[in-house]
Amino acid sequence: MVDNDLKVIRDIFIPSSIDRVWNFLISEEKMKNWLKADKFIIDMADGGEIEFPLSFGDEDVLILGEFSILLFEERYTFIWRERDVFGEEWFNCTIVNFDLEKKESGTLLKLLHDGFKNLPSHQQEQIHQRYTDFWVKSGVLENLSSLILTD
Repeated sequence: MVDNDLKVIRDIFIPSSIDRVWNFLISEEKMKNWLKADKFIIDMADGGEIEFPLSFGDEDVLILGEFSILLFEERYTFIWRERDVFGEEWFNCTIVNFDLEKKESGTLLKLLHDGFKNLPSHQQEQIHQRYTDFWVKSGVLENLSSLILTD
């Protein structure tokens, strides 16, 4: 789901335990698989870093982040910056938040990617659309769910 506030919001139900889903969200090796990233660095601690490459068709970028909220098996939030192939980074950052909610027959994962309004006005719509395509159209969360169920 996408709204006019320049946010990307996704909910996906995963028929698996919350601890198993959490493990796939915090494991460097497992994140490499569901994000389809060949390199991945993650330090799951308050203020810890996350780094991985993403490809948007004809453009490759490096995602750099820092964890700002870590609540075991409940939520994690990290600041998301993008560095292009020329080494240029966004001056302003967006924020990615994963919330987990235990359900009777599995886990509800809620994703919120926000902060696009903090980017320079001439980039907001384009970058928002790029990450809408990443989180919604690429099937990355469906890939996560599939890997959890088959691992």
